[in-house]
Amino acid sequence: PSQPLQPRAQPSRPDKAASADKPQPGNCRLWTNRSGQFQVEAEYLSYAKGQVTLHKLNGNRIQVPLSQLCERDCEFVHRKEGLP
Repeated sequence: PSQPLQPRAQPSRPDKAASADKPQPGNCRLWTNRSGQFQVEAEYLSYAKGQVTLHKLNGNRIQVPLSQLCERDCEFVHRKEGLP
């Protein structure tokens, strides 16, 4: 008689979802700091307590103070969040 299939133990590894987690390319834009010397292509995720959370193309999530972003990017965040 056949035995029911037993689930096999998975090898220990980082969470696949986290390691494969990348931003949606269609949602990415170029973010620039106030001096114009630093730029990053990333997807906007959220804004809280003065910090903008961005999801970079390499999968890393970063937080940037809104005060360090250029005027165009600050306006983008204000529109997304419905801020004056």
